[in-house]
Amino acid sequence: VAMASQESRVESREPEAGAAASLVRRDGTYLITGGLGALGLQVAEWLADQGAGTVALMARRAPSAELEPKLDAIRARGANVVTLQGDVSQSDALAVACRQLPGDAPPIRGVIHAAGVLADGLLVDMTLEQLDRAMVSKVQGAWNLHRATRDAPLDFFVLFSSVASVLGSPGQANYAAGNAMLDALAHARRAAGLPATAINWGPWAGSGMAAEAGRDDAVKSRGMNLIPPGDGLDLLGKLFRTDVPQVAVMDVDWS
Repeated sequence: VAMASQESRVESREPEAGAAASLVRRDGTYLITGGLGALGLQVAEWLADQGAGTVALMARRAPSAELEPKLDAIRARGANVVTLQGDVSQSDALAVACRQLPGDAPPIRGVIHAAGVLADGLLVDMTLEQLDRAMVSKVQGAWNLHRATRDAPLDFFVLFSSVASVLGSPGQANYAAGNAMLDALAHARRAAGLPATAINWGPWAGSGMAAEAGRDDAVKSRGMNLIPPGDGLDLLGKLFRTDVPQVAVMDVDWS
């Protein structure tokens, strides 16, 4: 568990700083689900800086005109950027999206599953549709990615989980359960000799669902600070080389 406060820092380990660069390859394609969201785009930009050859951004919608300058900025960092339209929670749609990759694209070497949806509510009042809305992209999406890439020469398979599955979160039983499946899948893949890391992220500043939902004050009231994106991406690179299937990352001040 990686935890930080204004006064102290406790971490499970400190991998070497060049870990990410040694895993990200020019002759590789890197698939990011939720790729057109704020967090997905930041990860894409970071991958380009690490030397990624091709970054494939998968989302349910096509990129808007407003996003094109951001995509061009990633291309300017040296990566070929491809947008794939499809719903990762549907196996057929995932297969169709992967066929949208250019014929000359290098093989998929890494997967980052960052797709997610919030549908908060008290569990006793929650409909099955509301339960599924927050779970399906996590549960079915991760499983579809697992099955679709089992034979791919992956260097990493990263699941963006949440501290909600570790600590709980009021009104988010569906979201916590969906992320708990990501944690379990990472352990199962590791046991089968496949790469996998589930990262139970605390809320990020300026991006991610907590920021988009305007939950900053609620997060801080629970003694948790928002993770600056630069710090989060730097730690992501260090976690690429860890040999543990699951790690929680949060910035807390519980005093």
